[in-house]
Amino acid sequence: ASAVSVNSAVFIVLVVLIAVFLVQNSHFKSLFVLLVVSIFVSQAFLALYVALFFYGLYSKNRSISVLGGIFAIAWLFIFDFDFSGKPKGYLIDTMAVFGAAFSPFVFIYFIYSIYHIWVKESKDFLWFISTGAFCICLVFSVRSKPPLELFLPFCVIFVPHMVRLFFSAYSVRLPRHRLKYKLLGVLLISSLALNSTASIFSDFLYAFLKKPSAHFAFKNAVAKELAAELKSRGIKAIKSPADMRERLLFYGIGSKNSHESLSKSPCENGSKIDIKKQNISIASYYICKFML
Repeated sequence: ASAVSVNSAVFIVLVVLIAVFLVQNSHFKSLFVLLVVSIFVSQAFLALYVALFFYGLYSKNRSISVLGGIFAIAWLFIFDFDFSGKPKGYLIDTMAVFGAAFSPFVFIYFIYSIYHIWVKESKDFLWFISTGAFCICLVFSVRSKPPLELFLPFCVIFVPHMVRLFFSAYSVRLPRHRLKYKLLGVLLISSLALNSTASIFSDFLYAFLKKPSAHFAFKNAVAKELAAELKSRGIKAIKSPADMRERLLFYGIGSKNSHESLSKSPCENGSKIDIKKQNISIASYYICKFML
């Protein structure tokens, strides 16, 4: 999913897993260097800093707690995140995106696993990271729409705990008492398979939708086709909207040294590009020339 939308999820997962390794092996100097680099590279790591703070309190490790607190406060000063205004009801949308990312039944099991460890087991650093990211995302969703691509990677790395819990519950039971766990396993795998199938063959869903914007992958569906159309017109660089710039660059369309811009609104003497899926127009862009 991160490859399709061209975001920093893979980099976030890498940094977080390195942080987990450093904490578990008590490499605090290396951890400090990693945190310094992370805060200047991306705004995504608030959940990591908060997790360090609470894990330090839980494990009675003052050094880790202070380190996490300092970087969490620094994050608040460096990055501007609007959390003001009246509640706007993005909580349900956030839960829906999480359900789509995990697949619905796996997402339910994700919540159960977090709760199970909270109530019955000792909590490691990985648990604090995923739980903290999930809770912060839900809190932000009350008043504003959080950038979910910055929170989902912290939750996805919780999968090893989910697998461990499932096989732990399965293995301690006698074979004749394992039927419900086998059914649960089939349900989870089927949910994942259905979710993956829907992603792979998502283009066919446009034929059954009245509004293309209702498609779950609509926001990430046009970059490849748009880049191909621009290349067919001999355009290798164009000024584009911020949400499309990196994705077009991924497909070989830069934005520097260009006298043309890409717009969603018609412009004078501009040429139109229609993006189609299953012979249905799902988006339109206009190539506008700068007046020299």
